[in-house]
Amino acid sequence: MSNEEKVLEKNIEVAYVEIQELVAAFRLLPSDCRIERPDRLLLVGELSPEVSRALGVPRTVLVSLRSLKHIVERRGEDAMEIVQDIPKILSHPTKVVDNSTNRPSSYLFVRMNGKAKAVVLEITKTPDGNRVVSAFFVDAKTYKKLKDISGRSDVPPLDVSPVESISTAQKL
Repeated sequence: MSNEEKVLEKNIEVAYVEIQELVAAFRLLPSDCRIERPDRLLLVGELSPEVSRALGVPRTVLVSLRSLKHIVERRGEDAMEIVQDIPKILSHPTKVVDNSTNRPSSYLFVRMNGKAKAVVLEITKTPDGNRVVSAFFVDAKTYKKLKDISGRSDVPPLDVSPVESISTAQKL
């Protein structure tokens, strides 16, 4: 690991301490509460070099306080789980999906979280880097329908037996 990579990793760790504190604070606020500096950006991770090259997007990924608050408001108790998964989703997504029909220069980065659900990050390419604009869960059935556009050969197939119920998968 180069010095530059070590510095970036340390910066992400420091940002995550602040992000976790913000998630906890946002959970206590009423949804109509205004936040100071909503456009302030925090570093949340980097895309793998292969995905960055394949999509023609910068490697760095940021999140604004406004988007972070949106994730907390929409996902409630699950917000912290999603936020903690962001670095893994960015560096090792199981699928990358073109979302430009819904939003220009938008991609969905998806990572299976067990066999029953996947975590999805909606990321928009901007002139100064990539931005997380939303995050949510999808079930395995929806995950199967998503078409990977990353061009990677290492995208694993979904390994769910057709007779296995979601409740059984969640117990595992």
